[in-house]
Amino acid sequence: MGSTYTEKMKEAVRIAKGDGLVLVATSDERGTPHIGAGGGIEMEPDAKLAVTEWFCPTTLENLTADPALSVVVWDRATDEGYQFLGRLERIQDMGVLDGLAPGEENEPPLPQVLRKLVIEVEEVLAFKRGPHSDSALQVERG
Repeated sequence: MGSTYTEKMKEAVRIAKGDGLVLVATSDERGTPHIGAGGGIEMEPDAKLAVTEWFCPTTLENLTADPALSVVVWDRATDEGYQFLGRLERIQDMGVLDGLAPGEENEPPLPQVLRKLVIEVEEVLAFKRGPHSDSALQVERG
């Protein structure tokens, strides 16, 4: 039996907990791309992928206009990782800051809500800096 989405997600969580990089790619209604960094990833009980971060307003606006997104989890040291293509299922607020630190009142506004993006994964691709095909991995759902 081959790998499953769940096994690839577990491997991605392991990479992210190490020294892995987590990126979230979205686009607006015109197709303009935007990439944000994720703080960490986890699996939800219903085999969905979740990314947590203080997401910038552009990421959230893009997901309102177009729920399709890509999440990359990559280990630079081994040049191994995954790209998860899917659709946003829900945004969950995880925590709220109580204002800005003193002295930052005149700075551009920073995200004030820690959020979790819960994603229904539709396809899994290998991700690496070296040559690769961008073909979906032969993995089973579940």
